[in-house]
Amino acid sequence: MDKVAAYTLINVKIGKTKDVIEALKNIEEIKNIAATTGIYDIIIRVEAEDHKHLFEVLNKVHQIDGIERTTTHVIEVEVP
Repeated sequence: MDKVAAYTLINVKIGKTKDVIEALKNIEEIKNIAATTGIYDIIIRVEAEDHKHLFEVLNKVHQIDGIERTTTHVIEVEVP
């Protein structure tokens, strides 16, 4: 089965962006973290073995203190 990747857009509580970023760094499957301006505060790129694994990773993300809401956009990644 091909790997799955996703971009997750995150809203955090005011003053919690730095703490959330530090917690996100501890999740191995997160390959990129970017603080942003505008509607979302942080955007991450997640890479997982399959959809079930992606769901497990996103559950870890949702447990981080300071995260209010997420929106995830799944993309399929072809593995050569």
